[in-house]
Amino acid sequence: MMPRHVIDYEGGELHMLARGLDAAPAPAVLLLHQVPSSGWMWRRVIERLPPGIACIAPDLPGYGESTAPRATPTLETYAEAALAGARALHPGPFVIAGHHTGALLALVALAAQPARVSGALCLGLPWFADWQQRFERFARLAPLAPDADPGQLQALWQFTSESFEDETPLATRLRAFADRLAAGPCWYHGYVALYGFDVQALVAKLQGMHSRIELLAFEQDRLSACAPEAAAALGVEVDTLPGGPWVTLERPDSVAERLVTAYHRFCEH
Repeated sequence: MMPRHVIDYEGGELHMLARGLDAAPAPAVLLLHQVPSSGWMWRRVIERLPPGIACIAPDLPGYGESTAPRATPTLETYAEAALAGARALHPGPFVIAGHHTGALLALVALAAQPARVSGALCLGLPWFADWQQRFERFARLAPLAPDADPGQLQALWQFTSESFEDETPLATRLRAFADRLAAGPCWYHGYVALYGFDVQALVAKLQGMHSRIELLAFEQDRLSACAPEAAAALGVEVDTLPGGPWVTLERPDSVAERLVTAYHRFCEH
């Protein structure tokens, strides 16, 4: 079983999976999950990384086993919490790999603390630069509030299960479904933070850091449609690979391979 850690930080308790913390004090890999999921979604990738690389996969505030934040978070406060928890286990610096909202958090962390972040590998980066598009998505948000009518749970299960590839085991789908249920009222906090975020302001902060950013898109992931605009804004190339919205669980070998390559490039930078 992968070691688990619970760290006290300003907003409460942060639960983290970690491996290889006794490795040489080289940069560690910080793995940021999509919302509403948990660090669990990175476990199969962690198992495939070389033993000499320290890995930390936190549950972001309000997700997995981490406590709910006292106030609705922003992307900046999510990133700050993840880095604070990681620093409690490893001195850094960190190579950050993020998936979906976690990918944008990786860029936020790089912009905010460039001395602590060696590079950001972004998988399925959500990139909504148009304010009207963000507003329309924001307006459709609603908190998860199951009641005696099972219809909402049935719809959530169908949406979750259908986002996996056909051959993905039922146990994996059920765990992803359970993570979404466990988020409860925090279900939509990550989306509130995402749709309220100004990516154009982020671009200005990342000027000159394009060599520390890599973008990956995936053929069956609807967020791959964001990739060309994101790549153009950030001044980087984007590689498109096979896979869908749960690529870290379904194709961990290819993700681990790309992460190791990015890790060594960022460390040499």
